[in-house]
Amino acid sequence: MSAPSPAETALASPERALAQHPAAAQLADALGRGHQVILLCTAPATTRAAALATLAAQARHRGRTVVEVSTAGADDEGAVMGLGQRMLQALGLADIAGDEVDILNILRVFLLNECAGGRAPLIVLDGAETASQRELAALMQVLKLRHRGALAVQLVLAGSPALARRLQTREFEPLAARCGEVLDGVLLQPPRLTLRRAGRTLSEHVLGVGGRWLLGRDENADIPLEDHWVSRYHALLLHDADGLLLTDLASTNGTRVNGQSIRRRRLANGDELRIGSFRLALAWTGQGRQQAHALALQTTETGIMPRLSSATERPLT
Repeated sequence: MSAPSPAETALASPERALAQHPAAAQLADALGRGHQVILLCTAPATTRAAALATLAAQARHRGRTVVEVSTAGADDEGAVMGLGQRMLQALGLADIAGDEVDILNILRVFLLNECAGGRAPLIVLDGAETASQRELAALMQVLKLRHRGALAVQLVLAGSPALARRLQTREFEPLAARCGEVLDGVLLQPPRLTLRRAGRTLSEHVLGVGGRWLLGRDENADIPLEDHWVSRYHALLLHDADGLLLTDLASTNGTRVNGQSIRRRRLANGDELRIGSFRLALAWTGQGRQQAHALALQTTETGIMPRLSSATERPLT
């Protein structure tokens, strides 16, 4: 017997269909926990379509207004107008025309009315890895909507695994700050690294899956650390399927995690890195789920490297 099509899945009992699609169940769980933006990154388009159709059917069954659209990818005015118009069309408002401002204003008013009527809007956007900057800006305007002080709209961004990698780019930063990530149906919270010096917070960095960050004194470092105790290329952070891996790049004064000098180490929620006079605090509430996902993929890791003996720090010359 062949697998049911997305359309057949949507017509089935929503709750029973949800139980048959782990990715859809994870999405529904994440939405139920209050995450505003959720990402579904999976390679087979048919798997993604089935999960999204199942989620949409379940949400409609519970009285939600669901907007199912896809990206255009063109980075021009038509991309924004097209996205807004496609949302309105999905809502049954196909004959409305206007410029960019008109379209987005009409869309915002409609979504707020739906929220006020108890039909909490859910936007499902497929092909999100090709979203243009203008489309992302339009989404952010919609996501800022509030009703009685609470966020009015939730968003599911779906696409290929490239979507997870794009999450850590600068253009996706506003969305990354609002999201819990779903990678092959496993809920993740992107780790965040807070940079502090002398008790003052300097910056915060979202460490998306597939990204790598050079830490050091060099002007081209991803996380620059301007301090004479820090080497130009001091350490490297990598976020792979197994988690966050920190590697010291043979720096002069070393890298410490929770007070211990390291060469190479997997990081965990709550870890504190010390590089020169800087302290970097890691917050990663979704780590347990990522570790479960890594185990399911049967990936391997060399583990924590042996701790080095303490060395006397000295300023670079």
